Amino acid sequence: MNPNYIRAVINFDMVGRPFASDEDHCMVIAEFYQPIIRKLNTGLPSKIKFFVPDQYPDDHLNERSDHYSFNKIRTSFSIMCSSPYDEFYHTVEDEIGTIDFDFLLEATRKIALACEAFIK
Repeated sequence: MNPNYIRAVINFDMVGRPFASDEDHCMVIAEFYQPIIRKLNTGLPSKIKFFVPDQYPDDHLNERSDHYSFNKIRTSFSIMCSSPYDEFYHTVEDEIGTIDFDFLLEATRKIALACEAFIK
């Protein structure tokens, strides 16, 4: 496969677990996140900014993420909707019963709309 067909490498993490029941956003984890956040939020119809910067910069989530090895060759980032301190983050207890399906559906819709910016 020709690598020029790849526009971005996107890793999804904890998309079914919002930060809190009253918060409606996901973090963009990336080395240079501001242009990515602008691009993603521009693809959404509302003025509410769904994509926000990494709320835990001291935890170095970018360097620990699965997308990190692609940083040198393509736009790469993670979309994380929960905290790295979520009780189910990277545990065997992260099972189907811990997913907030209403949030997952809404987040998936927003992510799909926003990611269209990478195919234009």
